[in-house]
Amino acid sequence: MSTLSASGTGGTKIVLAGLKAGLRVAVITSLTLFFAGAAITIIADQTGWPRLGEYKIWLAVIGLEYGFLLGLIIGAVVCIRFCWCRLRDR
Repeated sequence: MSTLSASGTGGTKIVLAGLKAGLRVAVITSLTLFFAGAAITIIADQTGWPRLGEYKIWLAVIGLEYGFLLGLIIGAVVCIRFCWCRLRDR
């Protein structure tokens, strides 16, 4: 029998905790890049540099979108590592 088999409610709780940790990473990454985009937009308005053109308005939303995609990838890795370590220790 494999050491990664999730039997009973203990394994289910571990997998759900891993999914929750992965989702948290996705949301935190998304919000971080959203605020980074908003900060860059404010700095660009105040200084005139860098010249963002029509993307200046959408920079925070672009950060939110790409941040969530990046967060999903990183979150999946976190979820797999979390579940792997916890199920292996059982």
